[in-house]
Amino acid sequence: VAEVMFGLAINALVLLADAAHMLLEAGSLGIGLVASVSSKWKATPMYTYGYARFEVLAAFVNAVFVAFASFFLFVEGLERLLEPPHVHSERLLEPPHVHSE
Repeated sequence: VAEVMFGLAINALVLLADAAHMLLEAGSLGIGLVASVSSKWKATPMYTYGYARFEVLAAFVNAVFVAFASFFLFVEGLERLLEPPHVHSERLLEPPHVHSE
């Protein structure tokens, strides 16, 4: 959350991309865990093959999320390449205060 807020405040795409990466990584771990546990469930009359396909569906959902984020970052990066914005890096790389005597 802090990385997104700071990335928006200083207009830094790299911080937004890293925040998206961290969110997708955590989400895919959660989706993978749920799919792994549910794939071990026994077959039912409705799901005669069992729930083993949940892992494949989870992989597909993760791939869609990654493709969406990649497309957004690609388009945003292309826009910034064609018309570079001002990145407020003075707040990002603030030098330490040195007291000289």
